Amino acid sequence: MTLRHIRSLLALLTAAALAACAPTASYWTDAQSPKYNQIEAVRLMHELRAPASGSLSATEIAGLNGFLARHHVSHGDDVTVIAAANRNGAPLADYLRKQGIVAQQLSVSGSDAPVGGLRLLVERYVVVPPNCPDWRKPATTDYGNATMSNLGCATTANLGMMLANPRDLIQGREAGDADGTASAAAVQRYRAGKVTPLEKGSTTQ
Repeated sequence: MTLRHIRSLLALLTAAALAACAPTASYWTDAQSPKYNQIEAVRLMHELRAPASGSLSATEIAGLNGFLARHHVSHGDDVTVIAAANRNGAPLADYLRKQGIVAQQLSVSGSDAPVGGLRLLVERYVVVPPNCPDWRKPATTDYGNATMSNLGCATTANLGMMLANPRDLIQGREAGDADGTASAAAVQRYRAGKVTPLEKGSTTQ
């Protein structure tokens, strides 16, 4: 073996030894552990049978209440009452309004029309938070000073769970006009000592 071959072999052995000593955390990158909330769109539909007047029978109301409760339909959802061209969707919309649910009304004809005359469409966005905690990055000395895998995990997940309407993460809503009259009335009640006291409550274990 020549001297050149011996030097090459020593260089390879040295490189291998150094690689073995380097902590695995040095190879970690932020791209391996992204922390973000995934927003997914969900569409729910409930078919109802109704006469031309749109009045709902006790059976249809019971089925509707079950649908609303099962899927926790609330003010954060986009709700639409779809009625066939020869059906009246107002009674269904009025019933939903009494439940605290504001629904838009839409009339359709042809093959898109509901078979039973009415259809309730609920569209919502749901949050899929990151899987926390995330300690996939080895807890060893990191000479590369890479970001730890669990950084920001809880903060991102908590944000997703606190949202009343996950759609706000995609596109925010306009604040709208401020109601100066209501604000002034609140100040007047405070100054006059007519503030409604908080309800008393207690916690139990």
